Amino acid sequence: MTQRTPRLRIQLTKRRNKSPLLICERSDGTQTLAETIVGAEHDLCHHVVETTLGYHRAFYSLLAEGMNIEDFNVAAASTKIDIPPEASAAEFIVGLLEMELAGEMPFEDFNAELRRAMTNVRKPTAAPEISDVDLATMRSHVVELRTHWRELPVGESMELEWS
Repeated sequence: MTQRTPRLRIQLTKRRNKSPLLICERSDGTQTLAETIVGAEHDLCHHVVETTLGYHRAFYSLLAEGMNIEDFNVAAASTKIDIPPEASAAEFIVGLLEMELAGEMPFEDFNAELRRAMTNVRKPTAAPEISDVDLATMRSHVVELRTHWRELPVGESMELEWS
């Protein structure tokens, strides 16, 4: 079996009295980096959602294709850049997973919540149907990565790959 080169190497560094630093290195060696204004756990959740669901038109794939983190770090970014529907769906899924973890209680019907959220926006898009297996996988992996991040000493980094 041939091993694919990752399209993006992701490094999140925990810093003292500063926002975490997100560095993404593309397969061509170019980088995009910025302080993560939404928090490292949000960016980790994106990795879980996008890899579990096989998304290739969402946050990390857009970075791999040449967009910069700063493109997303502006007020009302969704009105200034053309966000693919898959990227929009990923953002809603990430948000709902974060809400679940904050409340420590899963939604009774995650897909119904997702449909509701995705229709009550400026540019409504069809919500994907997430299988119970994928949802359980995402919940589990998000908890694992969040735990690892929280236990990471200041000055240390977590590294992930996105293909």
